[in-house]
Amino acid sequence: MTFLRIEHWYLNIDTGELSNSLLPEIDDNENERVDPLGIKLLTLLANNQGKLVTKDILLEKLWPNTVVNEDALSKCISRVRKILGDQPRQSKFIETLPKRGYRLIASHVEWVESIESQAHCADNPAINSVPKKVIFLVGVSLLVSLVVTIGFALHEVISSPAKLEANKLVQQADVYYHKVTRLDNEAAMELYQKAIALSPNLGAAYSGLANALVQRSIRLSNERHDIAWQDMSLGQALSDGNLFSETKNRQLNKALKLSEKAVKLLPNNEKTHKSLGFVLSALNNFDAAIRSYEKALSINPNAWDVIINMGDIYEISGQLPTAISYYKKAFYVIDKHEGIEAYLSKQWQASLGVTIGNKYFQLNNLIDAEIWFRHVLSFTPFSPEATLGLAKLLKSTGQTNESIRLCSRYTERIGINICD
Repeated sequence: MTFLRIEHWYLNIDTGELSNSLLPEIDDNENERVDPLGIKLLTLLANNQGKLVTKDILLEKLWPNTVVNEDALSKCISRVRKILGDQPRQSKFIETLPKRGYRLIASHVEWVESIESQAHCADNPAINSVPKKVIFLVGVSLLVSLVVTIGFALHEVISSPAKLEANKLVQQADVYYHKVTRLDNEAAMELYQKAIALSPNLGAAYSGLANALVQRSIRLSNERHDIAWQDMSLGQALSDGNLFSETKNRQLNKALKLSEKAVKLLPNNEKTHKSLGFVLSALNNFDAAIRSYEKALSINPNAWDVIINMGDIYEISGQLPTAISYYKKAFYVIDKHEGIEAYLSKQWQASLGVTIGNKYFQLNNLIDAEIWFRHVLSFTPFSPEATLGLAKLLKSTGQTNESIRLCSRYTERIGINICD
């Protein structure tokens, strides 16, 4: 078992346990634990003892293929300093070199093997000189260390404060992401990055960040200033060539790496496969995107956002009736969700219903178009999109007076004229 010694501290590289002794289980002091990111940080600094390790190198090594800001690094340094009992202004361990990076300035830094490791070789003549009490403690240490290692792994998965906080950040980021505004999307990206900084193996944060990068690439157009950010679609972005610039290509390739990492971390989670499909569709690789979406639906047949995205691909491919069937399926499975999923999905249900109405209108199927507009108004009485869609339909079928009454009622109740 390998330890990193920094002054009087011994850091168990395998478990993250920090102690004043090579046998922490018999130490009188309460043991601290360093999270996996902190272990990597201390290892990097120890391998360059006394030398400057730049912020760029630390960001690259601690968060490979991930977009994080310097704030994440500062928080990681702060957590490790707190555990070591170090002070930024009077540091004895980690020195800050302003605007450049950090270095380990402890006078005693070394890699050591535990007593157990040193006594493992039966043919080592030195073993006979080890007191029986120490040998007994070594045996106990091996057993306790195994228990500690398993406990540490479970702790990381279930109750790590950093991971719990990271999960909360992901939930909040998901809420921002689904609001589909530029401001909220950027806020979501910041929170996903902070979650990754706190818990580098959190697959949901990687898939969320990949989704937000794709959404930014699709909706932030340099060409179509006449289309609002939230109204820009994947089909429009592909048609305009908005996704083929060098900048967008870099963003999408970064999103691809993030989503692939998410799938590797959570191979049985539909959201990671959904994010990979979303990236692939933005890269105009529809066949691969459909395969990812189908994998997601094999895991969770009620993943409404996956079903919508599949419909989007079929619509872009010119198969509008097939696309409508997917939109309708997504509309109905939304009602099967509970908790945070229900909150997020209900925000989309009215908009999705209007989309179905508009697609039927586009196919000149006016009966089904009217049914869907009225259905949306039955549970969202003053939906501006449904009101306007129904008003246009009524006018197109000669029901001008009813169209006027519908618009007048909306203006009277809401104070906005949406029909002119």
